[in-house]
Amino acid sequence: MLLFVAWYKILPFTSYPRIRSISKLMRPLTSFEGSWRTRYELFYPFPACYYRVFGLLIGWWLPVLAALAQLPPQSNKSLTTTNGLPHNSVTGVEQDKTGFLWISTADGLARYDGRTFKVFRHRPGDSTSLVDNEIVMFEKTRTGSFLITASNGSFQLFDPRTERFTEVLNEKSLARQGIRITKGKLSADGRYFWGLMPGLRLIRFDLQRKTTQFVDVAKLTGLANVPSDFILTPDGYLYAECDSRLFQLNTKTGESRLICYPFNSPPVHYWPIDYHQIALAPRGEIAVFGYQVIALYNPALGRFRTIPIPDWFLQRDTWYQLKTLADNRLYVGYDNRLYRLDANDQLVRIPLPAPTSQQTSPWLLDRSGVLWVGGRSTGLARIDVRPQPFGFAPRQKAFGKDLLEQDLGVSLPGNYTVWDIDHWPRYTFGPNRAGYLIDTQHVYEHKPGRDTLTELRALHMNAGEPCCKLCLKVSRRGQVWFYSNSWGLIEGDPKSGTKQLYPNSRLPLISSTPGHDAADIQPIGHSIWVGSQYGFGLFRYDITRKRFDKPLLNNPKSTNSLPINAINCLSADPTDSTVLWIGTPGGGLCRLNTRTMVFRRMGEPEGFPNGTILSIETDGQGMIWCSTNRGLVRVNPKTLTWRHFTVDDGLHEDSFLQTSSARLPDGRLVFGTPKGRIIFDPLAVRDQIYQPPIVLSSLLINNKVVDSNSPEGRNTLPTPINSLSELILDHTQNFLTIGFAGLHYGKAERLNYRYRLSGVDDGWVTVGTQNTANYTQLSPGRYVFNVNSTTPDGQWSRQIKQLMIVIKPPFWATWWAYAIYVLVFGSLVFGFIRFRLRQARQQQEITLKRRESEQLRAVDEVKTRFFSNITHEFRTPLTLILSPTEKLLKTAHQDNSTRQSLTLIHQNARQLLRLINQLLDLSKLEGSSMSIALVRGNPVVLIEHLVDTFLPMAASRGTVLRLETNGLTDRFSEKPGLFDANKWETILTNLLSNALKFTPTGGQVLLTLDQPTADQLEMRVSDTGVGIPVQHIPHIFDRFYQVDTSRTRSFEGTGIGLALVKELTDLLGGTIAVQSRTENPSGTTFTLTLPVRPATDQLDTPELLLPGSDLNALRNIPTTDRAPLPRVSDDAPLVLVVDDNEELRTFIARELMDRYRVLMAADGEEGWSVCQRELPDVVITDVMMPRLDGYQLTNRIKSTLATNHIAVVLLTARAAQESRIAGLEQGADDYLTKPFHSDELSLRLDNMLTRQAHLRAYLHRQVTTPAISEGPMVDPFVRQLHQAIEERLDDATFGIDELAQAVSMSRRTLNRKLTATANLSASDFIRHYRLQRATQLLKTGSSIAETAYGVGFESPAYFATVFKQTYHQTPSEYLSHQRA
Repeated sequence: MLLFVAWYKILPFTSYPRIRSISKLMRPLTSFEGSWRTRYELFYPFPACYYRVFGLLIGWWLPVLAALAQLPPQSNKSLTTTNGLPHNSVTGVEQDKTGFLWISTADGLARYDGRTFKVFRHRPGDSTSLVDNEIVMFEKTRTGSFLITASNGSFQLFDPRTERFTEVLNEKSLARQGIRITKGKLSADGRYFWGLMPGLRLIRFDLQRKTTQFVDVAKLTGLANVPSDFILTPDGYLYAECDSRLFQLNTKTGESRLICYPFNSPPVHYWPIDYHQIALAPRGEIAVFGYQVIALYNPALGRFRTIPIPDWFLQRDTWYQLKTLADNRLYVGYDNRLYRLDANDQLVRIPLPAPTSQQTSPWLLDRSGVLWVGGRSTGLARIDVRPQPFGFAPRQKAFGKDLLEQDLGVSLPGNYTVWDIDHWPRYTFGPNRAGYLIDTQHVYEHKPGRDTLTELRALHMNAGEPCCKLCLKVSRRGQVWFYSNSWGLIEGDPKSGTKQLYPNSRLPLISSTPGHDAADIQPIGHSIWVGSQYGFGLFRYDITRKRFDKPLLNNPKSTNSLPINAINCLSADPTDSTVLWIGTPGGGLCRLNTRTMVFRRMGEPEGFPNGTILSIETDGQGMIWCSTNRGLVRVNPKTLTWRHFTVDDGLHEDSFLQTSSARLPDGRLVFGTPKGRIIFDPLAVRDQIYQPPIVLSSLLINNKVVDSNSPEGRNTLPTPINSLSELILDHTQNFLTIGFAGLHYGKAERLNYRYRLSGVDDGWVTVGTQNTANYTQLSPGRYVFNVNSTTPDGQWSRQIKQLMIVIKPPFWATWWAYAIYVLVFGSLVFGFIRFRLRQARQQQEITLKRRESEQLRAVDEVKTRFFSNITHEFRTPLTLILSPTEKLLKTAHQDNSTRQSLTLIHQNARQLLRLINQLLDLSKLEGSSMSIALVRGNPVVLIEHLVDTFLPMAASRGTVLRLETNGLTDRFSEKPGLFDANKWETILTNLLSNALKFTPTGGQVLLTLDQPTADQLEMRVSDTGVGIPVQHIPHIFDRFYQVDTSRTRSFEGTGIGLALVKELTDLLGGTIAVQSRTENPSGTTFTLTLPVRPATDQLDTPELLLPGSDLNALRNIPTTDRAPLPRVSDDAPLVLVVDDNEELRTFIARELMDRYRVLMAADGEEGWSVCQRELPDVVITDVMMPRLDGYQLTNRIKSTLATNHIAVVLLTARAAQESRIAGLEQGADDYLTKPFHSDELSLRLDNMLTRQAHLRAYLHRQVTTPAISEGPMVDPFVRQLHQAIEERLDDATFGIDELAQAVSMSRRTLNRKLTATANLSASDFIRHYRLQRATQLLKTGSSIAETAYGVGFESPAYFATVFKQTYHQTPSEYLSHQRA
């Protein structure tokens, strides 16, 4: 500038001719030498002196011209390899859906998050990596992926979400087909790939069908020049530049045409004009870079329109590029210039940061409003193109004078004096829309629109004194307050011109000169607040009391105090009249509620941008503006939120002057800086609505970078960290460093961050601009990581990024491991508790068992004595029964009936004696009091004798009983042995008795003897009986165990026989085993081995004695002879006796034969057959019988219509109340328990038969009387018969056979049933019902003939005859009698 001024003084300006424009002065000279380069040469058409004057003009006016001609100041920063860019040659920039920037270069693809780069290059052997590091073209597809054209001719798609490359076309495969593509693009639907080939051809690949189609442009157009560029539109058209014309192809129909350009050809052959680049412009137009213009073709209208290019120049090798960016504006890069097409179709130049490049490429306008521009190997420049509201006026004199003269247009008065030109005078705009200011001696008023100041002389205090007035403020009521060093606080009324000096209003002395401590004042209500600039705090002057209160000072122990004691400025809250705002030099901004005296600090510890508040102003919207050492801060006093403005937001500088600020009458604010003034309209400051997305940019595990693109990182990260919703790690991967970034590319360095990890952090962790979070030694579990950033204004964004982190526990800490631990521990505790309980229980059981054993021993002794006593008591009467019976049986003069009775008594008495002996033996065995009584003799002889005693039983059952001794009789005769004959007899008796009992008629029982050793005898009892099921064999030797416990079992028993056999065998030292099968051939074999000691062991042992022959003779008394049965009449009641015990069955039958006809059946099934066949009057049945028990038999009899009239008497040994109720529930008429008396049985039968006779007589009367009873018929069988007859009442052929068929009975059964129930034959029953129905018809008025035929008589005469025979009167007489 000084050089230019010197030139101005040396060379007279008026002596030079008019200067032509700069564009005419500077002529570019271009040359093309195979690579792009530009050089400039200056032509000098005028003398040198002209150029000096021209230089002077440029030096003086260039700043002004630049400010007027260009857009508002832009914020510029560059990205180069120094910042991490892989290469300074940039070939494309795109932004993905998440917000990342993707930059293609000559050395790989880079992802940029505003701070750091992540570079993608070719990895040998990895098909998902970049195929070639040098990227020629980089375009975004409609699906969000990127189409990459590599320098080797390959094409790839890159998915930014997965960060994977996929092949579209491979250079090697294309080369094999002889295809070389210079440029390629994807169709809008992503199905087709269009490529430009040398030789005037376009090629289309169908990526789905894998087919290829060629389009010969030369043939379609008749042109020889090769298309240099083409684009695809969303509606399916292809446009290509072809020989200075526009080629249009409908890719759907194949139609094509040529469209001529609307501009002239260049005067000479130039590269950029011969080959025109085309691009898709806003509103679907096609943009073409032409000669001096941008041509826009509208496909809908079918015509071009042109936009002139400003400052056009023509040179060889000129670079240009067209691109429509995110604001839907066309951007033009032209050599080293950048233009944007505005709404008025004007190309507006955008200033570029220095140094500029001759290959300006507009690549991208991102979502944060940053324009990314590339140059020739200069990296990327980022330009904030948003309009900035902040203006700047350079410093001319001083802030106060520049404010008055340049901003307010006021001429300074001649007596205007100041002692600090940058801090005083203070200009205050009042509520009456007038401005006020003071200098050292005067008070002035400024009316908006006037260019002079009005001196308020009435407000002067002691004018002419060297003292100065420091502070001035206007109250809400329009009163002017100022503070004087000499007098203190003074209130003046500008309207009336009055003033008032308040006493005691000077601040304390700090030096020899009093009153210099006041930094600023502020009237609020009835108080004036005065701030101390030298650290004496905040003073409140009470207007009412006219004195200062105690000053408010900083309290280090309380936040409800001033942050520091020094104060720079004060301001009243624009919306709350009780709030005072205090600016401090280092303590930040402080809010004081003057009513509650509560402080609210807003300093750097609270996140405020800077702690030094230099001045405070309020705007018309109620906002507070503070100047600081680091820019401007706008505070919302209602929400206590702020927005920070720096040079990145358009400020000329960040430093400001203390108390150098003012609010202008038009609402603009002015803040003074060391270099000038920042002037702006607060209304033009718009809040940023863009919320930068927060992303996860990197992950370190155990201080090692984990990348999803590396083979070793894919196991941990299947997709990039930002695409993950859940991160699963093992327990060794618990040292994490998570990188994150807010994607705001204009002001990334102003973003602050906070994060939290649930389960670790109690709340948000604010880390300022640090963009990493570190966590160490994370325990296994589930965590949620949240990260949040601020906007560049300092407000927390609504965007929160969340990541679920799962750290799997080691195998020994998994849930199933803990479950095992719990189970093991629980098992141990449970086992210990069980052990202790078992131990205590065992102790208790031992005690109880000892007591029980003592009690059982006592009980056993009592029981043994009882059995012994009762046995003896039983033996005495049995002896008195057996002995006389045997004596009588030996008498020869009894008849057969008497002998049979005596034999029955003798057999059952001996059976009872045997059962008593078994019970006695069991009691002795249980009490261990049974001893072995050995005898000397031949055991085979004893066995033969026992077999002989069972021969009569076998013969009566039709069973063969054989004994095979195998020559042992003679062997033991020669060498007798010692054995217990009584116990042998008991054992064999039970085995043979069971074998005979379970062997059916025609079967065989075989007893085989063998001697396996000299001191043992083996006896095998085999039968061909029913066998024992295999599941019952282990239990047959248990006491009281029975294989069949049902009421229908075929064989009786007590369940103590085999138990006694087993225990006696064990007592003797023998063994017993059983083999049985229930399949055919069935049978059971008991193998008994008993010891036989040599007779020489005990010489004093008694000899074996067998029972006498008289007893054998007595046993051989035949019992099958039967005395002749007494004869009874044929009409005597018929009684059926059903019992499986033949002796009892025969006994009952013999007792009843003298009065009744008696039938017998051996079981329930046989008894049911007899009932159906014979229809007895009474059935006497046992309950427990084979096949069908007494209850079931009773139920069948009572539930069958043909037999339900039969009376049933249950005769059984079951005397319990439950058994009686069960029998009566089945329909039994009576219940008798064994033993019973014959007389009682006879009386019960007589009573039962008498009731049946009465019921039979009652039914007979009902059936035979002329009139049918009005009430229902009692007997259901009779009702059924009446219904059957009624259905065929008029059928004369309906007789006995038809009636029997109707009730499903035979003719004989029907007659017997009717005789038993109504004492009528079937024919009589039919005749009586017909006659009863005839009486009813006659009563209703029917004639005799109608009645006769209606009730089934063949003629009226026969009807009258039968009627008279039955009712002893004719039908006519019956009617006459009824009428009378």
